[in-house]
Amino acid sequence: MQYSASLGVVASNHLAASLREAINALYSQDHTIQRPADAWLQTFRASPGSWRVCLQLLDTSNLQEHECYFAANSIKAACQRQQDMLDPGLLPELLAKLAVHMQTCIHKHQWATSQQLAGAVAAVAVRATAMQPSSILQGLQTIFIPSAAVVAATHSSEQHLLLAGAASVYGIQQTTVDSPALGLQLQQDPAALAAMLQVLSALPDAVMSKQTSVHPDRRTAVTDSLKQSSCAAPVLRAAICSGNPKLITLACQAVVSWCDLGCPPRCLETHTDVLDALSSAVLGRETAVPACDALAAMLTAVKESCSSSSSSTPSMQLLQQLAHQLQGNVLPALAAEHLTVLQTAADTAPYSAALRLHLGPEAEAAFCRVACAAAAALLQPVLQGTVQYQPLLEVLLQQLLLSVCVSDDGVAMMAVDFWQDCYIATLQALPLDHQASLLTQQQGVLKALTGALVQRTQLGPTAAAAATADARDLPEETRMVSIACKTFFSCQRPPLQVPKCVPGRLAHKLLGSAAVLLGCSGKVPYCVNGKGHCLQTPFCGACLHV
Repeated sequence: MQYSASLGVVASNHLAASLREAINALYSQDHTIQRPADAWLQTFRASPGSWRVCLQLLDTSNLQEHECYFAANSIKAACQRQQDMLDPGLLPELLAKLAVHMQTCIHKHQWATSQQLAGAVAAVAVRATAMQPSSILQGLQTIFIPSAAVVAATHSSEQHLLLAGAASVYGIQQTTVDSPALGLQLQQDPAALAAMLQVLSALPDAVMSKQTSVHPDRRTAVTDSLKQSSCAAPVLRAAICSGNPKLITLACQAVVSWCDLGCPPRCLETHTDVLDALSSAVLGRETAVPACDALAAMLTAVKESCSSSSSSTPSMQLLQQLAHQLQGNVLPALAAEHLTVLQTAADTAPYSAALRLHLGPEAEAAFCRVACAAAAALLQPVLQGTVQYQPLLEVLLQQLLLSVCVSDDGVAMMAVDFWQDCYIATLQALPLDHQASLLTQQQGVLKALTGALVQRTQLGPTAAAAATADARDLPEETRMVSIACKTFFSCQRPPLQVPKCVPGRLAHKLLGSAAVLLGCSGKVPYCVNGKGHCLQTPFCGACLHV
């Protein structure tokens, strides 16, 4: 087929047929037609109004999944950049059509395609000045989840129903969906709930992405409105409490995306049943990873705001709720799982090891992310005297020490990153007048950390006997930890710098361990509180066998 570069002179239906043929040529194995098809499609996508043809193509029956995906991706690209679809007269019908096609894709389990359409919806919502920033979520909710009032008023087809909802965004028919009615309606229409969850995931990305062409003032206004809106919480609640693994996964993905704005979805702290269900999902075979990711994202998002907030702020309240869930639900459940699966004492392996055996390595890594995020969020409050978090922090630090000692490489490196980038960095940043009491309080942790790092690099007798002073002969795992330890114990240039918070009597042990781990030999210069010292460290490969 010869593809024409003149798009405007071809009839719309003929162009849709040509578009479909070009898409199939692009996905074929025939390299002789792939290149011209790709060139034609690039020209087509850059042409004004191309999104109309793609929207028309989605109305075609019996489309293959790759055809739907290409059309959806092209619509998203146009919604991010082009101006014609932002016409207030076109917006209601455009959003309604996108909502219909999203739900059609969801019914067919074409999740990647529906996510592209969700990105298109989000881009339009962020860019369209006809939609007030403060009412974006309410408007989209009315389109994707029409209220009982709209349902009763229309008694019509799905598309007409969505058009009625879209009209309400512009004041033609204003409706309100309260939380109980919304929850009931969502239980009856999981496809609508899934579509709305994908839109919630796409909105933060759309407002932050450089691909979205929007005025800076509009971008700021939409971002601030999303942070302040409480409309996401009922939707997330309906999904997380549904017991449906797919809906729970989509909701968790939306929470993670929302936290990229710098704060968790507002009002989640008031829904304890949501956090209960999320904690239970940590042990679910299909939900463990997304649930852990959501918990870790919320803990990370509340960390900074809690450091300077009063106990009455939403962020502090959410931190309290999350800490309660970890201490009262998640950790006891994992401890029981640890005993059942591993049948060993809890002080010999981290709880995440049981998740690895029961749910796989991805679940183990996901829980380690939760432990790191929780410890990072609680460390500063505990150091500032918030004693209620002390028992939980001690358990989390113990888990992260065990992860350094015995977990697989990826999880161990994640734990080392916490100790290096959060724990030590936080101690170093404390005021000098607080460090005297801190040294006594943290001395045991510092000693245990040193022991964990040394234990991590122990070689078995056979490996130790074969080792030499050449670091290239060391096992890969040992060399990986050595690199991490080099960053951990040293600044960017010699001599080695001991953090001011480390007690003097520990300095020699810390640096001795570091020197062994790094393969140092002879005299190693180091600095404690600005004073130079020198450590005599004879080194041989067998020294690694502690």
